[in-house]
Amino acid sequence: MEGVKVLALNPFGNVIVECPLLYLSPHQINFQLPYDAFGRTAVWIVVENSGIRSEPQQITVQSSAPGIFKTDTGYAVAQNQNSLLNSDANPLGDGQVLTVYFTGPGVVAPAWASGRAAPAFHPVRVPSPTTVTIGGVPATIQFIGLAPGMVGVGQLNIYAGDGTPSGKQTLLITINGFMSNPADVAIQ
Repeated sequence: MEGVKVLALNPFGNVIVECPLLYLSPHQINFQLPYDAFGRTAVWIVVENSGIRSEPQQITVQSSAPGIFKTDTGYAVAQNQNSLLNSDANPLGDGQVLTVYFTGPGVVAPAWASGRAAPAFHPVRVPSPTTVTIGGVPATIQFIGLAPGMVGVGQLNIYAGDGTPSGKQTLLITINGFMSNPADVAIQ
């Protein structure tokens, strides 16, 4: 797999930026679309292997595209305040913080280079308008930004709002008007 690159091109076929690779196998490539692509409505993605390029595939670029990471059971990849994975067996307790991991936060402040792990100190935040609901009830956001020590991963720390139903509930994140995929969380 040496020599594999993912490139973002403009409409004329010129390289805008090489995309950082997060995972590479013979059948799958996970990459981060760098901030260099923002401000455009579309880019064309090509995979280059030893100098040979695939056919370009056009993708739409949005200011954010939140996607909640999920387990095989449909639950959000989220930790309760006790650092254990949120699940039916470990629901979020009243007044506790839930930490949710996602991708696609959009622009961050201060600006952060694509492909670089987020710092543990001096948090990198998402300044865009954000709302979160659990079971249709607004949640209180304590923090939204890049997950320290990770590349291309957002971290959301929230409290369940008053009146949030107990049991398995749907979590939704909306950043800058763009809604995430639904994911389940367990509430006590």
